Amino acid sequence: MRYLLFVSIMFSTLATVAQENLILNGIHKDSVCFYIGFQKVNEQFNYLQAAQKFSTEKAGSILQQVELGRLIIPANVVESRIVEPTNTTFLLHIYDVDSLTGAPGASLISEPLEVKNRSNPIVKIDLRKYKIRIPGKTFFVSIEWLTNSINQRFMQLSGNIELVPGKRFRKTAFIYQPFVGMVKNKKTTSDAWVMTSERQWKLYTHNMPYMTDIAISAHLVNN
Repeated sequence: MRYLLFVSIMFSTLATVAQENLILNGIHKDSVCFYIGFQKVNEQFNYLQAAQKFSTEKAGSILQQVELGRLIIPANVVESRIVEPTNTTFLLHIYDVDSLTGAPGASLISEPLEVKNRSNPIVKIDLRKYKIRIPGKTFFVSIEWLTNSINQRFMQLSGNIELVPGKRFRKTAFIYQPFVGMVKNKKTTSDAWVMTSERQWKLYTHNMPYMTDIAISAHLVNN
């Protein structure tokens, strides 16, 4: 009986050891010091999606949770009080890597996941029920902006623009939540990718060398 109990404990310990929990690109609200999601003057929104690249040492990991750092901009503030909510809705994508280009490739989920968040600077998304297995060692987590009235914000830009001869108006632009954070991870290369309005992926190096990664973290289990 003691021998059977010892064997049972030994196998339980081995199973626990064999399962490794990993957090890639871990973020917290104090590490986020810049945000993307703002369009340029007199242009439509720049990008459709923004994706963070992740790499692991083992293939076949299970993606359990994603965290996203966002900037909170309420729709309306009166006397330092938020009188309209900071609700945002966006789509979450999980991609394999394109072996030819190194960009995001085939989707690893049947359809993008709709995420709704009210006012959290760090959005935690539990993915355990989807059992998302990463086939290789590289994958991407991407957010897709929804340019609707819920996400829309109105930004006043510095300076004026002359639309009518002799009359100058303030520069303004529509911007859309979520305003996703970027962080510096002591790297000389960028692991941030963006999808253009032509639905083409390109490496995002605009904020190099100060910002190298999108504020998205991935929680994995390796078996």
